[in-house]
Amino acid sequence: MNASPLLILSGTSVAYSKRLVVPPVSLTMLPGECVGLAGESGCGKTTLLRSIAGLLTTTATCSGRVEVNGKVGFVPQELLPNLSPYLEICHQMDSPDAGRILSSVQLDGLRQNAYPHQLSGGERQRALIAQALAGKPNLILADEPTANLDPSTEHCVLDLLSRYVRETGAGLLIASHRERVFNQLGCRVHRMTPLEYVALSVKSHQAQSGIQAEVCSLTKTYYSRDWLLRSKPRLQALHQVSLSIAKGEMLALTGLSGAGKSTLARCLAGRETWDSGTIRIADGKGTPRSVQLVSQEPSQSLNLRMTVDECFKETSKLNVAELLEQMRLPGSWIRRKTTELSEGQRARVAIARSAAALDGGLLILDESLTGLDTVTRSHVLTYLFNLQQKTGMSCLLITHDADVAKQAASRIIRMANGSLLA
Repeated sequence: MNASPLLILSGTSVAYSKRLVVPPVSLTMLPGECVGLAGESGCGKTTLLRSIAGLLTTTATCSGRVEVNGKVGFVPQELLPNLSPYLEICHQMDSPDAGRILSSVQLDGLRQNAYPHQLSGGERQRALIAQALAGKPNLILADEPTANLDPSTEHCVLDLLSRYVRETGAGLLIASHRERVFNQLGCRVHRMTPLEYVALSVKSHQAQSGIQAEVCSLTKTYYSRDWLLRSKPRLQALHQVSLSIAKGEMLALTGLSGAGKSTLARCLAGRETWDSGTIRIADGKGTPRSVQLVSQEPSQSLNLRMTVDECFKETSKLNVAELLEQMRLPGSWIRRKTTELSEGQRARVAIARSAAALDGGLLILDESLTGLDTVTRSHVLTYLFNLQQKTGMSCLLITHDADVAKQAASRIIRMANGSLLA
């Protein structure tokens, strides 16, 4: 006797204010099956997953048939908004097995006692995966669950999800821009837009003379809630970090999740204090230069109560419609609310907005390209390269993608356990 389907979609579509964002989708999933959702940034993958989970906003209209049999576990793409800032990671889930589940996603010891803001984006992502599994779901809906993970950690997390599916007979519907994710899981892939392979057509130009940013012996420690009593261990995020970024340089910073890359980015941008060391952002003549940081989660870089046009007007007087076109977004979207955009679309708006605010200076992209498909990412990098040549802007590109680092950066440095590797 055939098993009953875990999920049935029949002509399922979603519209916002009568504007169709997800064309009709028909899909059936059986127990023990892994299905991948592929497509360009903004094609509707996240919206489709949220419609299945029953998490659409009141302005959205879902049509067609959506039938789910069993308990659903949802792994969202947005990280911080889905974790309580007041609870340590080990207390974010109501499960007696919380410690074991967190360990299974490689969050051990100090990380389990940390607060969300003390963790890297990849560590927060693993915490959300642990949350979803703690509920013992029959169907897992995962929205780019490995976007902020390095390849090694990604492999381990995908192996965990695959084992869960095999051992419990659950289903996994996973959205991703990475074909290797589907290959490792053995997914049947549903493509919402055609597959395109596009290599970067340009290479970052040579850096100009002069140092734009200089970090010397930077140290940063995170203390637990009881730091005054020193009754709990502490996390040293940065240890004697020193580096320089030349004017007009595209420097890539790589390393495992939790290595300290995001902490360094926040210190450079003045969003974190540090224990010791110095940071100097200035041109060759000693004139101070500005810094713009695009966070791992683009929603942190934008005011979600504003329209796209209003977000740009906070920092720049340039032609917003023209900037959107260069980011492969319709210029007519200037009056669209940022909440109506996908994470990948918000990332492009955040990058263009921050870059437009700099006349030279330092742009920091903290895994800001991870939610973009290959074609879109190529367009964004081309735009940034052209801007560097025009203004002398420097760029610190934090990425887990070794191919992007090799193709885009003129220099690559690696970080591990809070230190730069020789």
